Amino acid sequence: MGNALISRASNKSNVNVLQEVGTSQADVMSQNACTSSFSRLGHSHSTSDITSGTLPISRGGTSASSATSARTNLEVRKGYTLYSNSSGTSGTITISGSFADYAFIVISVDGNGISKSIVCLPYGSENIGVTYSSGSNNDLINRTALVYPNGSTLTWKRNYNVEIFNNNTVSFTDGALKIIKIVGYKY
Repeated sequence: MGNALISRASNKSNVNVLQEVGTSQADVMSQNACTSSFSRLGHSHSTSDITSGTLPISRGGTSASSATSARTNLEVRKGYTLYSNSSGTSGTITISGSFADYAFIVISVDGNGISKSIVCLPYGSENIGVTYSSGSNNDLINRTALVYPNGSTLTWKRNYNVEIFNNNTVSFTDGALKIIKIVGYKY
């Protein structure tokens, strides 16, 4: 067949470019198919065109094909409510599963209308304290407790209410704080 020249439109302008190609009929046909399938400069696709595979984090994706894997790759933990009771309890709380299944837990307490949340590890002990002044009387009120998450139970130790009144008297009561919610966080 001899040498052939293929004319195609340039991707950068409307100028035709002459290109020398192979000498066989197969070379001419395959290169013609190849050059006619090039995309024009500025060609783009919508992200909705991506129907398979995963987009790497470096390109704005998650590098994952499931929500759990995406959270792990992005180091984002999801909260799971382990206990919720608006009346609260100052007793032992048992959850299904184990506190050790979570990277950390958030315990929300109520002490006579004063609420506070603390973040703690799912083992060992944590001090929960709510300290406030009781308005115009300038009484100092401290409600404090130690909580121990262990396995599937959370127990209280030393759950006290100490009130120091402006007349220098002190009141001491037990069971002042109540847990109203526990949320565990994991991937």
